[in-house]
Amino acid sequence: MAIEKTVDQILLKTPFKRVSPNVSWHPPTTYGESAPVMMSRQVFIQVDQSQFLAEYDPSGHKINDPFYYADRIKIDQNDQKYIHFVERVSLPLQATIVTKQMTHLSGNCIQFVDSSPSPSEEQKSTLVEFKQGWLNKNMEVAMHESFEMEKITGDSAFCGYIQDGVFGWRTFGYRNGEILYPHYDNVTGKLNLFARRYMQSGVEYVDVWDNKNLTTYTKDKSWMGKAKKLIGGLDWIQKEQKAHGFSFIPISYKRDEMGACWSLSQDCIDKFELAISQLCENNKAYAFRIMFIKGDGEIIKDGDGMPSVIQGDAESDAKFLEKADVSTSFELQLKTLEKYILMGSFTVLPPEVRGGDLPGVTIKLLYSPAVEKAMQDAMHWNSFVDNVVSIFKFGFGVETQRSAQLEALPVRGEIIPYVHQNDNEIATILNQSVTMGTLSVETAATKHPYALNDEFARMEAQAQAEQSIQIQKDTLNQHNQDRGNAGI
Repeated sequence: MAIEKTVDQILLKTPFKRVSPNVSWHPPTTYGESAPVMMSRQVFIQVDQSQFLAEYDPSGHKINDPFYYADRIKIDQNDQKYIHFVERVSLPLQATIVTKQMTHLSGNCIQFVDSSPSPSEEQKSTLVEFKQGWLNKNMEVAMHESFEMEKITGDSAFCGYIQDGVFGWRTFGYRNGEILYPHYDNVTGKLNLFARRYMQSGVEYVDVWDNKNLTTYTKDKSWMGKAKKLIGGLDWIQKEQKAHGFSFIPISYKRDEMGACWSLSQDCIDKFELAISQLCENNKAYAFRIMFIKGDGEIIKDGDGMPSVIQGDAESDAKFLEKADVSTSFELQLKTLEKYILMGSFTVLPPEVRGGDLPGVTIKLLYSPAVEKAMQDAMHWNSFVDNVVSIFKFGFGVETQRSAQLEALPVRGEIIPYVHQNDNEIATILNQSVTMGTLSVETAATKHPYALNDEFARMEAQAQAEQSIQIQKDTLNQHNQDRGNAGI
């Protein structure tokens, strides 16, 4: 399929945005049974993805901006003005939120399910080969990178490629200095064009994928390119075009319209850092005890400049003033902000465990908000994972020359949210289920916490080896018995 859009048309996408509180607009009032529905008049504030990176890195937080939290102008004893730099505290709360959400979303490997009601032995063998290839190609790392990229900068993409007959992959995202431009079919909603814009060695490039080719464009920095741009022309020139080797666009793209995963808690985080900074500034002035000296006296200091002796007359007196305590209302403010930061991001801090191992139900209840968030994320990511599985099946099939078998394999990937669990309890439940006949050995072998991809095949091989050894022992014993009966 030839690219019908110009590069400037390809480099367009819906920006990330946040709703603005437009309090001056009121919807029209209607009294009839029916009325024309008006398009939304909601006002949005455009958010650049660089803002997400600034929020993620503590050095880029608003608290470090003097226009948000101003330094103070003071006057010294000589009536000279000077700048008093206030205490600023920026906390890595966003990084903590990302880590917590990633733990529950990608803590378990992708679970593969064969949708065949009764898979054949060949399908079982192909599925084992598929799972082993998935691990050998570090596809779990690709999933983790894609999840993390989207949670930090709002979108991410997985790209498969075939080079010299070998399948490989890459992940794209704004954190890597890449801007992603997906384009979808208006009818089916499927990806029909994808572009990636990036800088390399000071030169700007655009890679465009369609159903057949990967086309690379570069910015024309010459005077002719600039002249074309001034008269309404195009300043992008095609550098290279080659077939990517897939029968479809080998891209799986995911975007969260809310942006970063902490966006709903960002306002509370800004206010929390401001409150902490004000507390530190207050402590700098009042937390340390102040010495009060009455009457005439002389302070003798030691080598480090600390007061060691105070000399005075009978009327002199010296004592420390009591330090100021943090007010109850200030402490309540900090606790309230922390509570709603954790609530808005579905983050659960590790509880204090006083006993031994906790039952599985108790653990799930303690981490319920985080698990619920991971379950919701898993539903949103399922289509992304299915696309990655399709890309992997095609590329790995070309590499292993088993395209027909892999393409015919009805397998799909599923995200199982990670829940802190008691492995001993899980193993006991599986063993009891097999003993009671409510679960097959094959299913229990795949669900065991320490099982490998081909665990059931290993069990069958072990059983056959033990049976062969037992047959050899029985044969040898029978032979020795026959020799004994014959008097040999």
